[in-house]
Amino acid sequence: MYYKRAGGKLQCFCSHCQQEVEIKIPGTAEKGKQLNEIIVKCPHCHSNARLKMAGRATRMTDGEMIQYAERAADGILIHQCTARLQHSKDYKNHAPELEITENIRQMISIGAAYTTKMFGHIYHGFGREPEWRWERIDRYNCYVENDVVCPYGLKKALAGTRYEHSGLPEFAKNAITNSKIYQFSVERYLNEYRGHPALELLAKCGLIRLVVDSCEYCGQHSFVSPFAKTPTAALGVTKHELKVMRAMDVSANELEVLKHLRDKSREAFSDKEVAALREAGINNTWKVERIEEFENPLNVISYLKKAGIEMNRLNDWADYIENARKLGYDITRKEVKYPKDFSKMHDRFAEQVYEKENAKQINIFKELYQKRKQLFEYENSEYLVKLPQTPYELTREGREMHHCVGTYIGRYAESSSIILFIRRKAEPDVPFITAEISPKNFEPVQIQDKYDKRPSEAVMQFWKKYCGMLKQKIHKTKKGEKAA
Repeated sequence: MYYKRAGGKLQCFCSHCQQEVEIKIPGTAEKGKQLNEIIVKCPHCHSNARLKMAGRATRMTDGEMIQYAERAADGILIHQCTARLQHSKDYKNHAPELEITENIRQMISIGAAYTTKMFGHIYHGFGREPEWRWERIDRYNCYVENDVVCPYGLKKALAGTRYEHSGLPEFAKNAITNSKIYQFSVERYLNEYRGHPALELLAKCGLIRLVVDSCEYCGQHSFVSPFAKTPTAALGVTKHELKVMRAMDVSANELEVLKHLRDKSREAFSDKEVAALREAGINNTWKVERIEEFENPLNVISYLKKAGIEMNRLNDWADYIENARKLGYDITRKEVKYPKDFSKMHDRFAEQVYEKENAKQINIFKELYQKRKQLFEYENSEYLVKLPQTPYELTREGREMHHCVGTYIGRYAESSSIILFIRRKAEPDVPFITAEISPKNFEPVQIQDKYDKRPSEAVMQFWKKYCGMLKQKIHKTKKGEKAA
């Protein structure tokens, strides 16, 4: 569907029904960005369509790997192809040009024994008449990817075989008629169906992501009873839970987490729980096991969301509670479990626990700070340079800057490395730039921004000036020591 923006709406032309239509800007669209590739529904023909900007259509070529099946004498023949769609400038009068190139053929047996044969398009160019031939190849030397599966002709290809009632035609149709197009492999689906006939029930229920995952992981996460006669029995869920799964299109990993939480709370899971876990990025049981030792993970997710804290800090909450318990706090109290300033309390408790467990190293850091601060600490109108005063400060610096300075605690304590923190003067306690100086010759070793990136030119100019001043200070100090 080709579109042009018109205020808060889109003026579109649907290439399927050849009609001009008007639709609202999709809610999934990011503000200020192009809408290309977003799937929408045509209000005239009700078919799903992919948005394309009308002004740029002539420079667009869509490519997709597809699979389609047909019946052959020896079994079911799967064609894996590359489809390319070249858009035309006059898109209202000329449909996009479609080019299909076949890459691999795969023959799946329909007998009792499951066998597959792979065929590749091999070029023979050394004879008098060069030509391409379809020849059998080793399946381990080629990889059949997950592709968009064409549902047309599948029923005819599977008719009269053991796969006639596999649910594959229905699933292939559902996989391309949703807001997202799902890719899978026909061969993996049929192989999975042989071992787990209940796959048909899930496919016909519309559990798309669950079926795709089951084909990828051989059903190890999904099925309770692979030969069950109902989807609820196959998955070990109630009718209400199945309804939630269909509405939310739950994946295999999400189902595993939901069942784990249900078994702990003994309450059926709901669509709100699925949405909360999905928003928090929790798709493995190990992500909730640490948290549920202290609290229901869903309560913690709700707390972090209300406090405006990023969901990737769920494990930080578990660290915080564990440290609170070590320090003797009553972690059942609400004000302890859910502090008003989580980041501040997390860092404070972590530092206190570290001080308690590493008193010797802390004393060394304090001594080094007192010894070095006059020589190394410096500030101007924009930046300041400071030394770490505790081992925990190095740990925090490494965690927030996403580099390895947190592993330098031992080296710093042994005086085999000098670490400096460069801060903005307006934010002296917020990690900004980390630098290292050699204690042997006081030459700069490295200076890193977040993720080990090179700092800005302004910071590099400040660092260069600082290193020059430091050398002058050291020279004057040594000269004074000799004179004394």
